[in-house]
Amino acid sequence: MKREKDRGKTVLYSTHYMEEAEILCDKIYMMHKGEFIAEGNCEELKSTYNTNSLRDIFISLASERGDLNED
Repeated sequence: MKREKDRGKTVLYSTHYMEEAEILCDKIYMMHKGEFIAEGNCEELKSTYNTNSLRDIFISLASERGDLNED
C-alpha cells in the first residue's frame, strides 16, 4: 500500500487500525454505524480534538453519541 501511495496512486484504504491509517493515509474519514463522524488529515484531527491519538478521537466521538459498545 505504501509503495502505491509513494508512486502517486490514489488508494482507498479501510481499516480499524488507526495506527495504520496514520502512516498510510493523507486524508482520514472516521465512520461509525454508517455515518461519517470526523474527517481531515492526521494533524488536523489531532489539533481539533486536542490529542495525539486517532483512536482516542474515535472513541470519544462514538461515546458522545451514546452508542459505543465497550463490552
